[in-house]
Amino acid sequence: SSLAIWNSRAGFQRYNDMSAAFGSSDEPCQSPAMPSPPRRLDDVIDELGFGMAQFVLILCGGSVFLLTGSLTMFFSLLNDAIAEELGAGISGKGALLSVLFVGKLVGNLVSGALSDRIGRRLPFLAAIGGMTLTTICSSIVGSLSSLLAWRAAIGFFFC
Repeated sequence: SSLAIWNSRAGFQRYNDMSAAFGSSDEPCQSPAMPSPPRRLDDVIDELGFGMAQFVLILCGGSVFLLTGSLTMFFSLLNDAIAEELGAGISGKGALLSVLFVGKLVGNLVSGALSDRIGRRLPFLAAIGGMTLTTICSSIVGSLSSLLAWRAAIGFFFC
């Protein structure tokens, strides 16, 4: 008879109880019939530990959330001053914020589908670049209609 025991380095190994009677060594022999179980993702992550890749991910992800949150707050705080500068009425003030969120709705639908197809890295980088570019462009407009278009574009690139 044989006894199967678990050894985390070598997998399942068999020892033959009769080996001592025949004078063979007590060295275990690898059993091809009993493969080692697959490693769990949790264990692999624990073995790798926290490194530079995780630090960069936290830094990039955190900066994007900081950017989107501060832009939303910035637009809300300056909405009255911008509407007055451009001669917009009450409906213009409401439209300045509304188009931002409509653009965000459309952008999330598009970027979600795109991320599922090609991965998240490229849409994420495009969102950062697009948000930066459209924010700069929206700061140099001279009319309410062009500001509304740029605000919608900013919303589209919000992550």
